[in-house]
Amino acid sequence: MAAYYASNLTDFRATTSNEIVGVLAAANVQKLLTQQTRAWQVQIEYLQDQIPPELDGNIFFEFVIPRMGKRADCTVLGGQDTTTPAENT
Repeated sequence: MAAYYASNLTDFRATTSNEIVGVLAAANVQKLLTQQTRAWQVQIEYLQDQIPPELDGNIFFEFVIPRMGKRADCTVLGGQDTTTPAENT
């Protein structure tokens, strides 16, 4: 598993934070603390509010970093902003 939660940004914005926390909690193999679920909730709500709706890309929570044995809390891979056409130079 590359991440506990992975989604495109459109679906991420359309999914409730409680649903996403549920997916994260189900994938978690360690003892789940209230602080962790609250941290996920805050991160999700913040990112849903701050990531521009026109940005295309993907989001990953608890992304596993190969060969390091660690996880990144959240990784966002954004594509081109669809509101600004690319310049042909």
